[in-house]
Amino acid sequence: MDYEMIDQNTWNTSLCKPDCESCFLSCIVPCHVYSKIMSTTKLEYTIRILLYIILYTGIEQLIYIKYRLDKSMCPPGLVNNCLLSDNCQESYMMISDKSYSCRLIDGFCVYNEYQCNRDVDTSIIYLMSCLLYVIITYLHYSARNYIIYKKNIKSNCLTDFCAITCCVSCGLAQEYRELP
Repeated sequence: MDYEMIDQNTWNTSLCKPDCESCFLSCIVPCHVYSKIMSTTKLEYTIRILLYIILYTGIEQLIYIKYRLDKSMCPPGLVNNCLLSDNCQESYMMISDKSYSCRLIDGFCVYNEYQCNRDVDTSIIYLMSCLLYVIITYLHYSARNYIIYKKNIKSNCLTDFCAITCCVSCGLAQEYRELP
């Protein structure tokens, strides 16, 4: 049996080649670049861009929720009365089984009118964030492999790993430049 050798191509440009169009698009609207790489029809493009936007928005929302939870956490020190507190900003007090942080107003340490959270488990936020990051990383991996397969490009594991995880915008820009 006679096998024909197929020549493998190389990338047309390097990973960090500055190009205004591809770099701008991959930094500002990576969802468009990913969808353009992976789509053959307008419907497929629309579905892919919506998926990417939903995933990215989900990550941003989880970051915002974590920020808001951190801002509403009670300080470490429990006191009986804010007025008698040595360090006002780092104290909270209990009123009718509800936690209120202490704050400084006109030189007096008084309790805040809003409740603070004492026991909030944020592990689900970390878990969901990690899951969404893994899904987006997989989307970048699939786009890169699609271009490598379609253009018969010789891949380098280290460069591909960096393009998918560390230099996502550069990797998307390189893949975008390979499109016809």
